[in-house]
Amino acid sequence: MESLKPRVMYSKLDPDAMDPLQNGSGVCHLLSPKEMTLKPGEETLIETGLRFYIPPGIATLLSEGSPNQPYHLARPHDWVDTVGGGFKPALRLYNDARDPLVLRRGERLASLRFFPLLAEDLVPIKSDHECN
Repeated sequence: MESLKPRVMYSKLDPDAMDPLQNGSGVCHLLSPKEMTLKPGEETLIETGLRFYIPPGIATLLSEGSPNQPYHLARPHDWVDTVGGGFKPALRLYNDARDPLVLRRGERLASLRFFPLLAEDLVPIKSDHECN
C-alpha cells in the first residue's frame, strides 16, 4: 500500500556532499561536508551541497543540530521559504567558544523539520462573531 505522506526528496549538487541522516519522523540532520576549523568569534558559511524538493503543503524549519554544541547557527530557528523550487541549505555558523572549534566531516550541524500546513488561506472577517 502506498504511503499517504508527502515525499520530501533531495539530490546531491556536490558528489562529496554527505547524505542527510533521517529518523523517519519528519526530521533530517544536515552534516558537515568537510573538516574545518573555526577560530573563536569566527563566522562562516557552509554549503551542504544538497538540494531539497519540498512538496506543496509542507513547511520546513531549520534549527540547530544539538543544544550542547559549542557553535550556533546565525539564524537558529528559521522557517524556510520553499515556494517555487528546490531549497539549497547553506548554514552560517558562529563559534562562540573561547577555543578553536574543529568540525569533522559527517558531524551534525543542523536539523530540518518538515510539518504539514494545516491552515488554508486567511479569510478576512468584519467581527469576532463570524468565527463561530
